[in-house]
Amino acid sequence: MKTKIESTNGNELLLREIAYRNRAEAALRESERRFSDMMERIQLMSMMLDRNARVTYCNDYLLQITGWDRQEVIGRDWFELFIPPDAKDLRTVFAKLLDDMPDAWHHENEILTKSGERRVVRWDNTVLRCAKGQVIGTASIGKDITARKQAEKALGESNDRLKLISETIDEVFWMTDPATNEVSYISSGYERIWGRPVESLRENSRSFIEAIHEDDRQRVLEVLECKKQGRPFSHEYRIVRPDESVRWISDRGFPVQNLSGEVTHFVGAAQDITERKKLEEQFRQAQKMEAIGQLAGGVAHDFNNILAATMLHAETLVSTEGIPEAVRDGLQQIRGYAERAANLTRQLLLFSRRQVMQICDLDVNESVASLAKMLRRMIGEDVNLLMRLAPTCLVTRADPGMLDQVLMNLAVNARDAMPNGGQIRIETGEQVVDENTARLHSGATPGHHVWLSVTDTGIGMGPEVLQRLFEPFFTTKEPGKGTGLGLATVFGIVKQHRGWIKVQSEPGLGSTFQIFLPASKAACPKLKEAAAPSNCRGQGETILVVEDDPSVQLLIGQILEGHNYRVLKAGNGVEALTLWQKHCGEVALLVTDLIMPGNTNGLELARHLQFDDPQLKVIFTTAYSSAEMADRELRLREGQNSLQKPFRPHVLLDMVRHSLDDRQGGGGLG
Repeated sequence: MKTKIESTNGNELLLREIAYRNRAEAALRESERRFSDMMERIQLMSMMLDRNARVTYCNDYLLQITGWDRQEVIGRDWFELFIPPDAKDLRTVFAKLLDDMPDAWHHENEILTKSGERRVVRWDNTVLRCAKGQVIGTASIGKDITARKQAEKALGESNDRLKLISETIDEVFWMTDPATNEVSYISSGYERIWGRPVESLRENSRSFIEAIHEDDRQRVLEVLECKKQGRPFSHEYRIVRPDESVRWISDRGFPVQNLSGEVTHFVGAAQDITERKKLEEQFRQAQKMEAIGQLAGGVAHDFNNILAATMLHAETLVSTEGIPEAVRDGLQQIRGYAERAANLTRQLLLFSRRQVMQICDLDVNESVASLAKMLRRMIGEDVNLLMRLAPTCLVTRADPGMLDQVLMNLAVNARDAMPNGGQIRIETGEQVVDENTARLHSGATPGHHVWLSVTDTGIGMGPEVLQRLFEPFFTTKEPGKGTGLGLATVFGIVKQHRGWIKVQSEPGLGSTFQIFLPASKAACPKLKEAAAPSNCRGQGETILVVEDDPSVQLLIGQILEGHNYRVLKAGNGVEALTLWQKHCGEVALLVTDLIMPGNTNGLELARHLQFDDPQLKVIFTTAYSSAEMADRELRLREGQNSLQKPFRPHVLLDMVRHSLDDRQGGGGLG
């Protein structure tokens, strides 16, 4: 009985053990199923390796990422199948870790897919041990971070490019906190433009405000209020560098918002626009000068016609026999006043660049030297005149009279700047002007130039005077001591000769005016001998006078007829052509106004008549209309002359006689 009971208890124990084992195996299978399901759902790669690095397990997500089938992976060497050839040293690391393996570690490495694509995976690894505690392999969970790595690389490359750009271009890139205005980033261009170290701005953001020109500071502070309101801004202001030089800045700022619409930063760019400001000012000045010049030319044209009649009437009456001495004196005073008025209008024409030029090749050195005696008389004994002329011939194409006018005006201006005496230094030279230099000066052109400069030791000028220096009627002299046309005339003449002017001056340190003129390739011209005075009386030659002003026409006719010339008179081009058809074989000289009403002006009339008679000589009389001649430049060839209104009778008679005595073949008009 006892034996039967013991046998029954043994069977029950065996059954319970079997049941326990079955439940444990079922629980293990359920755990493995849940683990496998979890690995598939969390989008992570999972795999196990034995000590020989063979794959003993992998989940479907790993197969999905790599493109392999399970039967192609299980039992295969992980390093041969998945690791790129240039990373095979990972096998050595794996073997070494197996001997001294930590319980867990993390690392990143590239793996190869079946198609050969490289993917970057971050692995979380742990060791697998048997019941005896020996390491039998590893278990790893990996996250594909390829996209993140690519984004990080792209971001790094973008940052590198941005840094390269911001550190090399001329603009200054900056970033600030809108609440505090603290600078979080600024490029090295700040040091180049502001002349201050970047660290000084980071240490004290107020140093930016302190660098702003005091006249612009309040306006800039008002603009910066836009930051607090989250609005973009754009403005221009001046800064003062540590060397006290002033630079113009164009600054633009834009808000940066987060997903909630909150402004987190302000970013922007600041650019040095000093040179642009200079060019804009030069352009505005050139436009202003051109407008004033056109007005001056128009006024001078009408005024000169009146003065021409006044002077000719006075000259004619003065020479009349039997008039009382008091009347003669009055006529001479009238003539003197008219000459003074004519000088003013002549300067207006020179300034407006409407004067007819008689161009020739001349040596600047010779022009200066020949004028030296007159200049010494003009400037007085208390001013020392020093000449430093270039040792070589300096040839340019210019009107000798106009060049003398430039030098005399500059010398007089220099003398007036030294009320207590001083020194005037006149120098000449040549220079090849490059494109960079030409861009810095209004009207300048690159190329080979000759130059002359006039330097004084006078009171000098400040920036406010320099800006208006060449404006007509602008003067710093006392009333009655200057018309304000001297430097305006210099400006007009130089521009008409396609030259430009460079001025350097500071208060108390004197001034230098340097005139640049295009150099000529012609040989150094020989000095002309002085012409012998001509006999102004005629020999009965026929002169065709074309003048639309009746008073001037009448007086010119009377003067010529009174000196034994036969005169044909016309009021316009049509009348002149009619007279020419009747007397073409008789007319020896054409005296015509350059600008006349109607379709035929003096230039066209002369061309037409010289086509019929190439031997015909021409004298142009002109008060020069800017409206008619603004875009035309008349250049007279040898044998052609111009006579500026108003003129004195003896000047007209002398030019007529010279023209008639020089009938060597007319030549065409330029």
